[in-house]
Amino acid sequence: MKVLVTGGSGAIGSVLVDKLLEAGHEVINFDKDNPKYQCQAAYIKGNILDLSKLIEVTLNVDCIYHLAAEANVDIIKKNPIYSTEVNTLGTINVLEAARINKCKRVLYASTDWVYGSTTVPEVDENTPLYPPAPSHIYMATKIASEMLCRNYSELYGVRYTIMRFGIPYGPRSRKETVAPLFISKALNGEPITIHGEGEQFRQFIYVEDLVEGCIACLNEKAENEIFNLNGPEKVSVKRIAETIKKLIKEKEVKIVQLPAREGDFKGRLVDSSKAYRLLGWKPKHSYEEGMKKYIKWFMENEMFMKIINISDLMVYEDQTVREALQAICNGHIGMALVVDEGQKLKGIINDGDVRWGLVEGKSLEDKVVKFMNVDPIVLEEKDLADKEIIEKKVLALQRKTETNRFIPIVDKNKRIIKLVLCSDLIKALSNGEPLEVRQVLIA
Repeated sequence: MKVLVTGGSGAIGSVLVDKLLEAGHEVINFDKDNPKYQCQAAYIKGNILDLSKLIEVTLNVDCIYHLAAEANVDIIKKNPIYSTEVNTLGTINVLEAARINKCKRVLYASTDWVYGSTTVPEVDENTPLYPPAPSHIYMATKIASEMLCRNYSELYGVRYTIMRFGIPYGPRSRKETVAPLFISKALNGEPITIHGEGEQFRQFIYVEDLVEGCIACLNEKAENEIFNLNGPEKVSVKRIAETIKKLIKEKEVKIVQLPAREGDFKGRLVDSSKAYRLLGWKPKHSYEEGMKKYIKWFMENEMFMKIINISDLMVYEDQTVREALQAICNGHIGMALVVDEGQKLKGIINDGDVRWGLVEGKSLEDKVVKFMNVDPIVLEEKDLADKEIIEKKVLALQRKTETNRFIPIVDKNKRIIKLVLCSDLIKALSNGEPLEVRQVLIA
């Protein structure tokens, strides 16, 4: 089957693309953002607001998974018009392209947020969504898009499947969501903070389970149906923090309670049994099983700039060097920082030299490029208060196209003390926001 995935470069979309390929489908990733992960699918750069482009790329496509959307509620609140265009006009463009090209079906990624205004403690696909009115623009755009799917089915015969996603966690998760935020804090030695007793809950779903649910929806029984695809158990904020503390044994993880926030949503149960009855799908991972896999992946892949102690370079079998190579192979870095026992910055080593050392079984010490011979981009701690210096660093970064990497922040002796993400640096400079400075992650 020939399948097009809008938003195929995103956190869920990229996993869906991979799984569809594994299942033997011909897959096209249609996204305005380049793929972040290695993938064999065809990639077409484009925007779902461009109807003519959508019509072009959906020619001879059997099914469309429509995942492209603005899902960050804070961004939606700041940019309501553009976000509504993306989430609603973008959906009707996909439906119109499917109508013109006679695609067999549109599988629409909705959300269990659509139940947000209901007052009952447990919901399923038959629960009325309104009245009352949706309490957030994001919710309204998703309900509107669901209605458009039904309209196009009734008026034009475009078949649909609506998939109401629970909150995913796992590899490739957006960094602003709760799991990666808490994991980052734990690994950086920062306390995990929860509000009140932390009893607010959701039914978090491991991303691979969610994607398997999406693929199950290709079944003909899913035509013109709605399915909740949610996690198997209630997971409170407190449990997230306690699970991370339990699984990251090498760190002393502190959990700090803050005062409860007025109006915090406590949670409601979402019944996903319809997907099992009709499609035979249910989540495979318990929350702890999924988190164990995710933390392992996070530690191997989300430490964007790997750091190697210079003594490790003398023993090519050293696990730290192998982990650095794995991070390089995953596309997150093209080099590693090299430090001495006191964490003083000695230089850099590139991926080619790491590979050579592992293959040849030889010391890599003489492959370290000293910073005096290159033009490294580092910030001294005092530079963080100097806008002029930061502007120069940003220009240098843009020339080197390293805006997704960390910059070392060093003291006057060139000893690494912190890291700052380059994209955060640029964002802070552009928007006048405070810098998000992260503690260094030592392998």
